[in-house]
Amino acid sequence: MINATSKLITSRFSKNVLALVSGAFIAQVISFAASPILTRLYTPENFGLFALFLSYVNIVSKVGTLCYERAIILPKNNSSAYNIAFLSLIILLVIALLSTSLIFAFSGRLLSLLKGAYTISWLYWVPAGLLLVGIFNIVKSLHIRQKGFRSIAFARIGEAASASVAKIAIALFAGATAGGLILGTITGFMVSLAIIIRSPDLFHFAEIRRSLNSKSIKAVAVEYIQFPLYATCNAILTVITQNLIVLVFSIIFSPVIVGLYSLGNRIIRRPLNIMSMSVQNVFFQRIAHEYNHGARILPSLIKTTGVLFITGCIPFLLLMIYAEPLFGTIFGKKWFQAGVYVRILSPWFLVLFAVAPANTTYEVFKKQHMKVFFTLAKALLSISAIWLGYKLTGKPEDVIAYFVSANVLVEISIIVGAIFITYKNDLTTISGKAA
Repeated sequence: MINATSKLITSRFSKNVLALVSGAFIAQVISFAASPILTRLYTPENFGLFALFLSYVNIVSKVGTLCYERAIILPKNNSSAYNIAFLSLIILLVIALLSTSLIFAFSGRLLSLLKGAYTISWLYWVPAGLLLVGIFNIVKSLHIRQKGFRSIAFARIGEAASASVAKIAIALFAGATAGGLILGTITGFMVSLAIIIRSPDLFHFAEIRRSLNSKSIKAVAVEYIQFPLYATCNAILTVITQNLIVLVFSIIFSPVIVGLYSLGNRIIRRPLNIMSMSVQNVFFQRIAHEYNHGARILPSLIKTTGVLFITGCIPFLLLMIYAEPLFGTIFGKKWFQAGVYVRILSPWFLVLFAVAPANTTYEVFKKQHMKVFFTLAKALLSISAIWLGYKLTGKPEDVIAYFVSANVLVEISIIVGAIFITYKNDLTTISGKAA
């Protein structure tokens, strides 16, 4: 494993990961540095409403392009990639309009479900978040295809810096409410999109004009139909599962509990997600290239997963021991309970970090239906675990513990499944070369 780690670090793959992770690290340092200020300006209740807004944006953004933007990386020629990008943009605009209509139609019913504990003015910002995140993801996929990882890194840094400054400024000059957290986040989305879209090498407009036509758009829509059929379903189930506690807690517990949980989860999950997606994006590009050229993929999958797991053990073990005093000291005494929740979540965080390469494998081999099965199992087990924890004790800590146990089990199953399908593919590749 030491030899494998050494080779991985010196590879082009590692350099690309380093570019993304470096940007993610700087972005997280900025966000983390701002967090002790924000937790003293805003209340746990403010963070609870903000968490609900982010959960809705995360959910609708997963269906925003029907996952077609993830297929942009796969075609051998740029013409098909441009047509997929344009198709993704059309779908995004339609779904943004549809979501706006649904919000105006059903906002009253949502307020009733939340039992009046939350205002719903934040809900009208969800379509704006959807559009900004959706366009960013489309452009990001074009960058990944062309190995423009540095542009993505700079965009993440710009998002973190602008969002942090905006949230603090709004609290100081307009008052600290949940709206300040939401508007600050929207500002960050806008800045990150402005940065990533300004690359001079990204858009070759003459080639784009030659490539785009209705026939080609229909062709790629059919060729990559697995993405809306399976990847979208999987993505929605995944993001609902990830945000399930916030959604359920907003109904059964107070906004204060939601805010405490959401801060702890966000402080750890944000750098974790950025680093995991950095690895996943680069690994996706790498194994897609290897797959198109008939190379073996299993060694890359095992090495990368093993390195991520070993690398993640130390920080997450420290979190399990020191989370409570750390949160109380850094963010203020009223946030001590958030550290309790983080300690319980730590085993799940570790497995989520290690599963990143396995998640891409299902898409490269067009086995999205298997991933949907795992994600459906995760959703059902998570709901059952939350219900069981709430019925047995009614304590948030126990609900989270049952939720973590169910999710760790499924994430390990995803890794095992990825190894199995990669092994079968490599056997076919070897047999083909031998013949």
